[in-house]
Amino acid sequence: MTYPPPPQQGPQQPYHPGYPMQPYPLQPPPKKSSPWFWIVLTAFILLCGGCTGLLAVAGTSADKSKTTSTTGVAPAAGVPAQTSAAAKPKNNVAPAGSAVRDGQFEFVVTQFAQGDKELGSGWSHVTAQGEFALVHVKITNTGKEQRTFSASNQKVLDDQGREFSSTTSAFDPIPNNGSSFGDDLNPGFTVERVVVFDVPVGTNLTAAVLHDSMFSGGAKTALR
Repeated sequence: MTYPPPPQQGPQQPYHPGYPMQPYPLQPPPKKSSPWFWIVLTAFILLCGGCTGLLAVAGTSADKSKTTSTTGVAPAAGVPAQTSAAAKPKNNVAPAGSAVRDGQFEFVVTQFAQGDKELGSGWSHVTAQGEFALVHVKITNTGKEQRTFSASNQKVLDDQGREFSSTTSAFDPIPNNGSSFGDDLNPGFTVERVVVFDVPVGTNLTAAVLHDSMFSGGAKTALR
């Protein structure tokens, strides 16, 4: 006579008389989480929080710096504001009688006269279409090689911004005025020349533009 097996704990397989009992498969134990996962996650969270804090502090510092630089200190009442020591002359025009440079040449306007209708006498006599303006200028070669001063490269400006070229035909009537073709100056030499301009009567000339050569930028100096 066959008796059923005694009761077992846990899930049981159904009993079939005449068939052998099969062992019930055991469940594997649950895997434990690796401690390194939590360590890396914690470090990442702390790092992100630190970066956010640094960015916030940097932004605050930049805002404070910008506010300080734009606010400045207002000058006291009655005290004129200081200007930069490197400020350029108004319209880049040097005061009358001051030395200016263009290229290798240094120029100084020593005298200015306007209003003559005629210059010279005899074969060198010339008559102005309007009136002559005479610019007396001292030229020094400050460079290291020979340079040619040419009156034809020089200009004058009036109060309307108009530019006038020199009149080379009126160059020769001026005594001791060198050659109308130009003066070759070696380094260190100085000459004084009168550059003549024929301008409409009543033109208010304000500045001369003196050039080292035909292609140089020119240096401006006031005439009065």
